[in-house]
Amino acid sequence: MIPDVGPNELADIAGRHVYVFQAGYGSPGPSDRGWDVNEYRVSVIVVEHYDDAAGLPTNAWINDLIEWCETNIWGKLTDTRTVTLSSTAIPFAAEVLTLYDPELLREENLFFSEFLITFREHTAP
Repeated sequence: MIPDVGPNELADIAGRHVYVFQAGYGSPGPSDRGWDVNEYRVSVIVVEHYDDAAGLPTNAWINDLIEWCETNIWGKLTDTRTVTLSSTAIPFAAEVLTLYDPELLREENLFFSEFLITFREHTAP
């Protein structure tokens, strides 16, 4: 069973956490008469609390986290030349579902970012 991981369940975490979940899979159809296409969707969630008792998260802190996500999640998991989910599944599509949630930053001092990455492979039927 996959635990609930959303803003409400993450209110008491400390430090930066990266959660990776299978978000679904499917077969959009054959690529030709000799090969089938399989897709695997992966959700990646990055969360971190701003723990400075002085107040709201600073723009520099937010920008650093966005840059970290772009470098370590987007940049690494969407590179079709270097990333594979298995020996044959490579990144096909990617989407930033939530870059960050301003309301969570204001109310909970919580940075929350979510990515959806689809890997695709061609297999013999």
